[in-house]
Amino acid sequence: MADALDMTSDECLWTPTKPFAETNIGKFAKFVEEQYGKSFTNYWALHNWSVTEPTVFWAALARHCGLRFARGGPSDSGQPPVVDPDSRPADLPRWFPGAELNYADNLLADWPADKPALLTCREGDAAPTEVVTFGQLRQRTANLQAALLAAGVSRGDRVAGWLPNGAEAVVGLLACAGLGAIWTSASPDFGVQAVLDRFGQVEPAVLLAVDRVRYGGKVHDGLAKAAQAAAKLPSLRQVLVVRGLPGEPGSAGGLPDGDPRFVWYDDAVEAAASPSGQQQPPQLQLTPLPFDQPLYILYSSGTTGPPKCLVHGAGGSLLQHAKEHRLHADLGPADTLFYFTSTGWMMWNWAVSGLAAGAALVLYDGSPLLPSREAVWRLVEACGTTVLGASAKWLAVLEAADFQPPEPPRRLRCLLSTGSPLAASTFRYVYSRLGSDLLLGSITGGTDIVGCFAGSNPTLPVHAGEIQSPNLGMAVQCWDGSGRPVSGERGELVCVRPFPSQPVRFWADEPDGRKYRAAYFSGFGGGVWTHGDFCAVNPRIRGIRMLGRSDGTLNPNGVRFGSAEIYQVVDAFPEVADSLCVAQTSRRSSDERVLLFLRLADGPSALTPELESRIKSAIRAQLSPRHVPAVVRAAELVPYTFSGKKVELAVRQLLQSEPVLNRNAVANPEALDHFAAMTDLQDY
Repeated sequence: MADALDMTSDECLWTPTKPFAETNIGKFAKFVEEQYGKSFTNYWALHNWSVTEPTVFWAALARHCGLRFARGGPSDSGQPPVVDPDSRPADLPRWFPGAELNYADNLLADWPADKPALLTCREGDAAPTEVVTFGQLRQRTANLQAALLAAGVSRGDRVAGWLPNGAEAVVGLLACAGLGAIWTSASPDFGVQAVLDRFGQVEPAVLLAVDRVRYGGKVHDGLAKAAQAAAKLPSLRQVLVVRGLPGEPGSAGGLPDGDPRFVWYDDAVEAAASPSGQQQPPQLQLTPLPFDQPLYILYSSGTTGPPKCLVHGAGGSLLQHAKEHRLHADLGPADTLFYFTSTGWMMWNWAVSGLAAGAALVLYDGSPLLPSREAVWRLVEACGTTVLGASAKWLAVLEAADFQPPEPPRRLRCLLSTGSPLAASTFRYVYSRLGSDLLLGSITGGTDIVGCFAGSNPTLPVHAGEIQSPNLGMAVQCWDGSGRPVSGERGELVCVRPFPSQPVRFWADEPDGRKYRAAYFSGFGGGVWTHGDFCAVNPRIRGIRMLGRSDGTLNPNGVRFGSAEIYQVVDAFPEVADSLCVAQTSRRSSDERVLLFLRLADGPSALTPELESRIKSAIRAQLSPRHVPAVVRAAELVPYTFSGKKVELAVRQLLQSEPVLNRNAVANPEALDHFAAMTDLQDY
């Protein structure tokens, strides 16, 4: 039991405010009872059924959520079959074979033309700068489709967006989905090489780029970067340039000279929408496509080499998101969803699907901390936000400042957090400062599945430091090193049943899917999905505690644990602004030690022997003596990926005197230079 954890506190911070039957999960349970003759007493009974009869569950979910199939959709008879009931995740089974639908059709078709769909906001705004209705969104999508068709885009072509989180990005995704083209995106803070590492692999036919953006109080040039990238993307037929700061000084600049592929977005759309003076606006095209039609390409972080290109299917993404939004977030047409994200993070793709539930989306571009910490909270109130989402890091920043909004947003009922494990102290902070009546949903999943394994649940209590439950249909277990399910112990997060949002394939993979299989199915036998995360399951309440990435495992003295365990202790110290924990293997033996780097609020000199002793004592007391780092060192910077995750592996490589294969995947690569200069640590 060396990996046993103390999970005895069960500190309850929130209990459900609605009876089970009044939640969307409860309404789905009643639908299944009536349509399929089942009976459920609580969420756990419903979850058990969902993973033991997955073919019926996923068909029932599609019916209950009203997914619009052009043909071959599920029926109450169970025909046609949803998926091979005997398949394993490693079999990469086909879902809804023979069925056809269109992702954009499911997001756009059902809602009144005058219902708000998008509320766009930029850094410094006190209220939305634009409200786009569903009717306007449908027409804007049709207009862009006309421009893409004029550029020769057809089914299967890739269209890339190097765009901020605004209306044009959403229109770009929907336009491609309607035509059967494949969308892929990156945020404007990506450097040229980082974009080439991604888009260069998938060879887009059209690039949507922005001329300027504002972030951190400064205006950043996007057009010059787009010109540099386009020069190295010979596949591009056209570059549509969006005016990012229209009406502001300097917004009337010209396009790059000598490259006829560059066209202003508005000009191209207007020309395609009204050819030869045609008065009739373009009609929205919603082509029926196979359930597994590629919808978008997302990318792994790329810190160990070129980013992997994950191709996600339209039907699987739609169905997974419908479950997560409508059931697990209780989302509906009366809601407004505000997820603070960029177009380079999978949570952007996830949030866009909220339109299928009829929710309005708040699209925010800029720093969440400027002009003050109150800025986002004022927008939450101004937009009537009911569900707010952000990274765990942002919440930790607010916690460190002990921030409290001047007034709690009146309509906000749910706060979602992901990107990294949420510390127990941050759970307590949320309930003491941000709202005692909020459902705080810590969710876990990732780019690999463009969705969640476990997350928010309006029918269960919230306990400090734990995700409430595995999501419906996700047969999530915690396995020890021998492949045995365990609870109350540290283990690997695995999923033992297929799920529809598994990637369709990796782009440019070998015909046998070798890279795909190596990424997720090499950890254990039996064809289960191994996600690369450490976790532990509470043996009494079944909540899940996330313990960090297992591919960056710390293993001193034969005890394996994840860095998140260290962070939860260290980040509670007010002197610590940020931290990074990595393992280092000895050059002379197989011994391994743990190194802890601290970015201190008052600078490197604030790391005194007294503070180091207090931190080590806290780690020893809260975790174990074997968790105590051998080295504690001050650091000026902590490296992060563009999606806000700490870069541990590259630092470990530097300290092992190994090459870092892809610095372009790091948002602040100068931080790596700081660690490379620690040559005294390399001789271990």
